[in-house]
Amino acid sequence: MCSDSPRQQNSRVVRRLSSETLGRTLFFGALGSSAYCLLRVTVLELVSRDTTEARRQPMSENDQVLARHRGFISSFATEDYAAMREFLTEDHVGMPPARRQMNGRDEAEAFWREGFEVAKSSFTSHDEDIMVSGDWAIDRFSFIMNIEPRDGSPRVRDEGKCVWLWRKDDDGTWRLASAIWNSDLPQPALWSGG
Repeated sequence: MCSDSPRQQNSRVVRRLSSETLGRTLFFGALGSSAYCLLRVTVLELVSRDTTEARRQPMSENDQVLARHRGFISSFATEDYAAMREFLTEDHVGMPPARRQMNGRDEAEAFWREGFEVAKSSFTSHDEDIMVSGDWAIDRFSFIMNIEPRDGSPRVRDEGKCVWLWRKDDDGTWRLASAIWNSDLPQPALWSGG
């Protein structure tokens, strides 16, 4: 495109009359196509440099926690127990409604397996509010849980609220140290004590 002679460029303008080509021809007509090519390469280099710099910028602590939050939700939706375990601290404490406290990754996994045996489930979170202080973060949000019983019963939708307490481990990874949640509905569903 940049090696076209001015005559070839002008004939293309007459044929296509695109606003980009027409503007380029009018603006760079006196300078020729080489000035356009130089400007285009310079702009592309600047844009590329800016996006590369943006990728190099470290994520804020809040963004890191939010990324972990979303990663856990994604792992939950695919019933990936190994991945879900990695989101938890070794001494994780889970506090589901109407059930005893869960201590550690093994008890959390047993809870997940029990639930997924009964129903395929996924949830989305809304109104995330993350507050970070040092190596701790409070992650407060509302959720919608979609539950599809494996026995063919009608689907169930649960809504509620949750607080997750994240702790940054020695390796710099945010892990879920504690979780408590409950349903806002009068009849709680599977994961909310139903």
